[in-house]
Amino acid sequence: MDKFDHNESDFLTLYYSKATGKVALYCSTRQNMSYFGELKDDYSKIYDYIHVSYDKDIINNFKDYRVIDGKLRSEKDRIVKLEEENKDIKETIKSLTQVILEQGGI
Repeated sequence: MDKFDHNESDFLTLYYSKATGKVALYCSTRQNMSYFGELKDDYSKIYDYIHVSYDKDIINNFKDYRVIDGKLRSEKDRIVKLEEENKDIKETIKSLTQVILEQGGI
């Protein structure tokens, strides 16, 4: 993460869909819905925003991020988490199958 002195350059404002959490656009520095000028009331119906520390990965891959429960999450992290959850489910199915087979099947 590139860091400057503690000023507005340290931050990004991420605008995200209220419906999906997908980050739609960003701007450097802290902004609010006034960023959209006269359209701010219209845009505030579909977008919300958060401030995060400046990070080049977010800038380069902002479409790979979502805001979930007010926190920025990477889709990559989400995929890894789903893979881990699926691993647990597979292990549970394997264990249950073994128990069923040991008891003579269904």
